[in-house]
Amino acid sequence: MSDKQEAFVRGIASEFPGVPHRYCTNHFLRDVAQPVLDADSRAKVQMRRKVRELRTIEREVFAEQRASALARLPELPSEATPADTGAQDVVLDYCAAVRGILNDDQGGPLHPPGLRMAEALEDVHASLQRNLAVKKGGRRTSASRV
Repeated sequence: MSDKQEAFVRGIASEFPGVPHRYCTNHFLRDVAQPVLDADSRAKVQMRRKVRELRTIEREVFAEQRASALARLPELPSEATPADTGAQDVVLDYCAAVRGILNDDQGGPLHPPGLRMAEALEDVHASLQRNLAVKKGGRRTSASRV
């Protein structure tokens, strides 16, 4: 069994005449899946372009946090009130999740990374939509429906 490199096939055939030579299933699957993986790779590039402004969003949140911290500096520690960073933390958590999704290249030919990326980004989008609906007074979760 080999990846069917010509030198291996000829060498094995000369040493073991009449013995069938098998193609490694891993290499076979990789070769068959190559066109799909190429298309998947191009799709990943397109998805990354759509979320290119991720770093800009993070920088804006960090700038807001710095400004808030600087505004509190002159106050005495006992009078200082922590800034409401809850929303900022949520934004940074979403950014971290998206960054992890964009950097995930695992999956292989049976679970192409671009397909996984698209599904994960759709999950993030759905989560954002649910949170916005709650903020506007909508339902808390889709699981609350009975």
